[in-house]
Amino acid sequence: MENAWGTTGVWPSAIAHWQGAVRVGKAHTDGSTPPKGAFVYWNISQYGHVGIADGNGGIYASSIGGKIGHADSVSYFKNYLGWSDPQVPRG
Repeated sequence: MENAWGTTGVWPSAIAHWQGAVRVGKAHTDGSTPPKGAFVYWNISQYGHVGIADGNGGIYASSIGGKIGHADSVSYFKNYLGWSDPQVPRG
């Protein structure tokens, strides 16, 4: 997902990206709808999972129906963590 923002290799995993967002105060866990382009995170493995918000409560991510796709809700995957602003500095 970071490639969608023109970067690569900034974060070793989705869960590391989430932890970075938490550290710099950019993580949102209040149940608010992620704005278009925001990163959304799930704790579904030791590496986590990340997608991009569509701005209407849905997401684009890999592993949707076995491919990169769209789901109508952040609840498509279990263990939703929250969302962060698109550009989260390493911290």
